[in-house]
Amino acid sequence: MGITVKPARRKDEEFLWLMIYYAAHMELDGAEHTRAVKEHPYVCRYVRGWGIPDDIGVVGYERGKRVGAVWSRLLTGENRTYGCVDDRTPELAAAVLPEYKGRGVGTALLRAHFQTVKHLYRAVTLVVRTDNPAHRLYLREGFVIRDTITNRVGTKSYHMIRHFPPADKERT
Repeated sequence: MGITVKPARRKDEEFLWLMIYYAAHMELDGAEHTRAVKEHPYVCRYVRGWGIPDDIGVVGYERGKRVGAVWSRLLTGENRTYGCVDDRTPELAAAVLPEYKGRGVGTALLRAHFQTVKHLYRAVTLVVRTDNPAHRLYLREGFVIRDTITNRVGTKSYHMIRHFPPADKERT
């Protein structure tokens, strides 16, 4: 697996829209995915205006092609989601292109993301459908299930959290 990991930048926003489409399992074809996620009142919170100071993420590349991303952001106030713990715990989103699933890309990106976020926050949280095999990756990488919730489409999801040891400096 020749994956190169780079920090997510403002210029990666369009790719993050594609990734949140896959992460949210929005079942549309072709170019419709970007419009659908940008217009979805819940899903758009994870990407819209990417690049503000609290946004942290990584993008994986293989031979110069973006193949996946893991990112987190603080979703507070009216932007809170099912994954909200408090105003100091960012919510994580992750996805890889379908043809890269099962190749270790998600694991590599998640671990790279943790290398930055663990120095800034005590924890990250996420919501993943109970039937999504990715929940096993999250468990392997230190997440624990906080609760089982009814998600935006009426099925069940795990609300998970990953705690980090105390850091020297923490964002407040």
